[in-house]
Amino acid sequence: MIENTPNVSLEPPAELAELFRRAARRLHRGTKEALAPLGLSGSQARLVRLLSDGPLRMSVIAERLAVVARTVTDVVDGAEVAGVVARRDDPTDRRSTLVELTPGGRHLLAQLDAARSESAARVFGRLTEPQRDQLLALLQAICESDERRSGSAATPSAEPDDTGATR
Repeated sequence: MIENTPNVSLEPPAELAELFRRAARRLHRGTKEALAPLGLSGSQARLVRLLSDGPLRMSVIAERLAVVARTVTDVVDGAEVAGVVARRDDPTDRRSTLVELTPGGRHLLAQLDAARSESAARVFGRLTEPQRDQLLALLQAICESDERRSGSAATPSAEPDDTGATR
């Protein structure tokens, strides 16, 4: 039975979904708290992680973050003001703009990784190593099944929340 749900007995799939939602919320809260001292929103942190492999067009960022173009503009504007990203013209398409990490943004990547690790350790630290391995395998199976159905590969930043937890 789920905590905070008095006198309600859920069927196993519904209980799994509820527990998964609660665990995801704990990760979200923990990562948000860890990001606060860095001065970034979760969306900006996701953007920084997304750009870790190199510059991307705004349209690609919107697709990978699973948001509309206007939202990407706001996120990039905030990250640009924070000094972690910069815009530049796309040399292969004059109509497009590329967004890339600044040196400050590259430096921030290590701090973001530490924030994610700290949050994950708080949530998953109670599990034994074999339990973590089993949970990892189960979640990978769920995600792979979803990818096969949709016919696309998952992007590391397509998270349902804006925590900076990007995978």
